[in-house]
Amino acid sequence: MDIEDLALFGGEPVRKTPISLSKPFITQEEIDNVIEVLRSNWIVQGPRVEEFENNFAEYVGTEYAIAVSSGSAALHLALLSIGVKPNTEVLIPDITCISVPNAVSYVGAFPRFVDVNMNTYNISLEALERNISNKTSAVIPIHLYGHPASLDEILDLSNKYGFFVIEDCAQAHGAEYKGKKVGSFGDIGIFSTYATKNMTTGEGGILVTNRREIAKKVRFLRDQDKSSNIPILAYNYKITDIEAAIGLAQLNKLDKLNAQRISNAMLLSSHLKDIDGVKIPFISNYVKHVFHRYTLFFEPQRFKGSRDELASALEAEGIKNGILYTPPAHRYPYYHKKYNFNDKQFENADLISKSILSIPVHPNLEKQDLIDIVNATKKVTMQYCK
Repeated sequence: MDIEDLALFGGEPVRKTPISLSKPFITQEEIDNVIEVLRSNWIVQGPRVEEFENNFAEYVGTEYAIAVSSGSAALHLALLSIGVKPNTEVLIPDITCISVPNAVSYVGAFPRFVDVNMNTYNISLEALERNISNKTSAVIPIHLYGHPASLDEILDLSNKYGFFVIEDCAQAHGAEYKGKKVGSFGDIGIFSTYATKNMTTGEGGILVTNRREIAKKVRFLRDQDKSSNIPILAYNYKITDIEAAIGLAQLNKLDKLNAQRISNAMLLSSHLKDIDGVKIPFISNYVKHVFHRYTLFFEPQRFKGSRDELASALEAEGIKNGILYTPPAHRYPYYHKKYNFNDKQFENADLISKSILSIPVHPNLEKQDLIDIVNATKKVTMQYCK
């Protein structure tokens, strides 16, 4: 096979109908739930939101769950509810969605980025402890791509240094750390239910906690209309019963959808593990990885082209893909200009962000789709390897 055989250069693509990177799994159950809400004439926040919250709290294993308009809103309210003050520091892994440092900035705190682990891409424990100071008010470990962070060690550091822990579970619905659901370990856990996530309400988010005082404050902060008689600046971060109706149906099938993601990931790994220069996703022994994303690492020295060229070639073969996240957070233009970070502190994150590529793993994939993903990936890497 020659380079001209790649679809990018005029060859026949593996797939003529592209395979999407993400696709929500919607069935008649979601449709029926929404119709029921519409017919009830109660479409704003109401009984279905409360039911969704109760069911989600039970699923995660926390006392409380509060549904809000987005994962970003959940994170913002989490920081407010624990009293993160201006000019304190919140430690965040450098491989992250921009919504995380933005939420920290909303409350006037400093988002201190921390380098990441080369295997899991989650926050590096060594770098985390190096960055803790007397200004550290909270740490936000992100369970990236559905692989839980090292929670025992992070909680030990929390107890030692006295900071809050907010678990970012936006990509990790149903993931487990040592047999227990993520979101139930820290002071607070936050989830996103955006359309691409392991379960969806379209737009939305959920905050979970075992602390009554936090749950009570978040409920006031979520609904500015209920805060008119108390001295607090609140927001309009509610969701509707329509969204909650979708969420209830999604929660019912979450374990089944995660099982399909895991099965798809295992099939991909079994065929891609021996490609020279390509690292398949790492899985720690003590976790349940729920594969929000299936992310490959392309060793730069083993390929003639850049990761971006590989991504373009794979898309030309009919396999949609994603680069999450690049640049690393310390290089986001707003934060780099404002804080002028020392790039040498983020060597792992810089390398990872230039080398990772996510390919489809969602539960809508058929076996032939998975075979085509494997064949296209092999076709592209064969032509670009040195």
